[in-house]
Amino acid sequence: MDLRNVQVIGGGPAGLFAATLLRRAMPAVSVTVHERSVPDETFGFGVAFTRRTLDALEGADDAVVAELRRASIPMPAQEMRIGGASILNTGNQGGITIARSALLKALLAQARAAGVEVRLGSRATLSQLAEGVDLVIAADGVASATRAQIAPLVGAHVQQGRGLFMWLGCDKRLDTNLFAPVPTEAGLFNIHCYPYSEDRSTIGVETDMTTWLRAGMKTWADQTPADASDDRSIAYLQGVFGGVLDGARLLGNRSRWAHFRTVTVDRWSHDNVVLIGDAAHTAHYSVGSGTKMAMEDAASLVTALQTAPSVGLTAALTAYEAKRRPRVEKLQTLADRSRWWWESLAERVSLPPPVLMVAYLSRGGVISTTRLAESDPALLRSALSCAGLDADAGDPGRVATQIVANPIRLGGGAPTSRILADTDDLEVYELAAEISDPWGEEAAALVRKAQAFDPTGAGVMVLTGSLTREALLDRLAVAEHVRKRCRLPVAVDTTTHYLDDVADGIVAGRIDMVRFTDLLSQPK
Repeated sequence: MDLRNVQVIGGGPAGLFAATLLRRAMPAVSVTVHERSVPDETFGFGVAFTRRTLDALEGADDAVVAELRRASIPMPAQEMRIGGASILNTGNQGGITIARSALLKALLAQARAAGVEVRLGSRATLSQLAEGVDLVIAADGVASATRAQIAPLVGAHVQQGRGLFMWLGCDKRLDTNLFAPVPTEAGLFNIHCYPYSEDRSTIGVETDMTTWLRAGMKTWADQTPADASDDRSIAYLQGVFGGVLDGARLLGNRSRWAHFRTVTVDRWSHDNVVLIGDAAHTAHYSVGSGTKMAMEDAASLVTALQTAPSVGLTAALTAYEAKRRPRVEKLQTLADRSRWWWESLAERVSLPPPVLMVAYLSRGGVISTTRLAESDPALLRSALSCAGLDADAGDPGRVATQIVANPIRLGGGAPTSRILADTDDLEVYELAAEISDPWGEEAAALVRKAQAFDPTGAGVMVLTGSLTREALLDRLAVAEHVRKRCRLPVAVDTTTHYLDDVADGIVAGRIDMVRFTDLLSQPK
């Protein structure tokens, strides 16, 4: 079918970028964007783009990326500041940060230049747009009214996280991409911060429910109007983080506590309506992928729509989803692991700062000790020293093997290898651990089983399960929970294919040992 009239609900990054690309690819198509807000009401502070994301977007539209670069500043090095210590990771450079208002302004200008009609202050609904419209692109965000309207038809699901977060800003350009956990009498608060302009930075604050309640913030949140900032919580947090931020003043913008919502949808389209960006899927902000996924959705959708005249709209939308869904689901899995790590930060905040930084970097299985040996050997060297491990942090080809080869002393006996063999004189206790959420109820039940084992001599707890990498990453996270509650050293089953993940787990304190099943099965 020929597309003639396309209506876009939502004028955020997903909607504006999709509209711009569509007009440039198919100039005969009439494209209208409906955005209920106006520029002066832009919510939020800064947005970050990695170098890889910029490269991908540049392939879709050079002009848009050039405009973003002009309005941005470079993303600085990562820093973890805790207990008076400051740990830097300098190995992941090349990204940018930009004010959300500047991002939307740039995208709006590009859309209008491409011939898109943008109606600001327009609250469009499916029923209003039904007649004479070939395609509706729903880009109306995490609270998508469009998704809610067709939820039974597309299978929409929303899962709420355990922790709470609040977006703030501060009136200073910070020098680093900063992570700073701060203990208080109520419990632990943590901030993620990065600069996005010459005099402003974005700040994400996180805490757990128990701490939030102890601090009295539920009362303040209940008394805060829906369109206002929680000023009493902000004042409290100013006292908590004022020193970390060198006296910078915290800023609100309709800032209030919330639980992160993970959105998944079984089918991204129905009839002539397609969901993109946060309307179709969300990924926890700690992996910095929300805007990235939204704009990549837009690029992929427009590529697919160019085939609509020959294959039909339904086939084009099906092809779009088939191409994008695997990548999105992979990012959502990574984001879930990251969210669970941050929600349980209090469990590991006592780790030596360099070890905590490596634990953070390796939490999702993306940045390994092998990669750190290439990009930031100084950080890895410091973490290995604090963890009591002997390995050459400057040798990417051998560091993982050297980490696993470090000896461990069990039950007061002689040192033994960290690789379990069937010849070891150990009491081995096995527990199946096919669990994704490492700090949920299912994991807590597993911990209780582990606590029931009472070795008479030297023993080790082995968590078993599927030998895929995804299952191993889940098992390593669960192993950390078990290790913190169990009297026994903890190991996991896996194969030597995933040596890097095992080495990461040992450095980060997730496991003590490993049982390589492919080595056990070899003939003697």
